[in-house]
Amino acid sequence: MKKSCLAFLLCYTFLLFSYKNYNACDFAGTNIASVQQQTLKAIEAEELGISKFFAYKAINGIEKSKEQLEACGCDSSKELLYLGLGDLIMATKTDSINTSKSFLTKAFENISQSLREIEKYNSRNSKNPDNLLAINSENIETKLSSVTITNVVLQKKIDSILVTYEESLDKAVQTVNCKEARAMALKIYQECEKELLMPNLTEAKRYYNYRTKEITKNALDQLVRCEN
Repeated sequence: MKKSCLAFLLCYTFLLFSYKNYNACDFAGTNIASVQQQTLKAIEAEELGISKFFAYKAINGIEKSKEQLEACGCDSSKELLYLGLGDLIMATKTDSINTSKSFLTKAFENISQSLREIEKYNSRNSKNPDNLLAINSENIETKLSSVTITNVVLQKKIDSILVTYEESLDKAVQTVNCKEARAMALKIYQECEKELLMPNLTEAKRYYNYRTKEITKNALDQLVRCEN
């Protein structure tokens, strides 16, 4: 338990400013799953008008996913999704329900594969945190700065992401050697302070660092006994 808590905190220190890559991938994956369902409904519809209605909903879902896909960085998923988009558009242009269903079936296959690709991409990166360290930080910032979400949704997403961190930090406070836990928590806290002083922070990054600093401060208050 002690080693797992410390390992998590160590990884968290290095991944502190890469969270939005995962965040964007999560958003994109959720949207792709929704697009997949809308496409399936279009295939199952018996009337061409209803089929096109769901096809248009799927197209809109893809349009809403573009910024998140760019931020995520999973090119294979993006390419497959755009192939699916092309098929969906063709399905809306035909007056034949059989031709439409043919395009929709191709779209469904590409979209389903796109979803599998982004899930594999997420799984691979989450299991290999060193992969994130190899990503060019400037490239990450360029991609991630394009993601725009309403403040309320954004804050809720960030809070949900930080739940695991808060739980692991609590466990570390209770089970890990006091000085080791404090040193790691202090490092994270100081990183957040430095980041919050940076000019031109995005709203997402500012809130993320603020909340992380707040959570870590609570842990440091409990670890004050280690100073002596």
